[in-house]
Amino acid sequence: MFNFIKKIILALTLLLFSCEYIMARPPKPGPNFIWVEKYTTPLGITIPAHWKYKGKKKHKRRIHKRKRKIYPPQGFRGKHK
Repeated sequence: MFNFIKKIILALTLLLFSCEYIMARPPKPGPNFIWVEKYTTPLGITIPAHWKYKGKKKHKRRIHKRKRKIYPPQGFRGKHK
């Protein structure tokens, strides 16, 4: 009986401490993504592990500006002194 309780306590203890260090990756978002491990920048900022897109660059659609009509200046429309 005592050995059984000892085994249960040992199993629960191992389970609790192992859960802190286990982290599953999120699902892969697409075929052109790679997994980037956790790293620290030269400024000391820690960047967590994440998926990064490494496929073709997506081109933004160009928005054409409309040509504005230019009117000649109308001058001063108030009373002249």
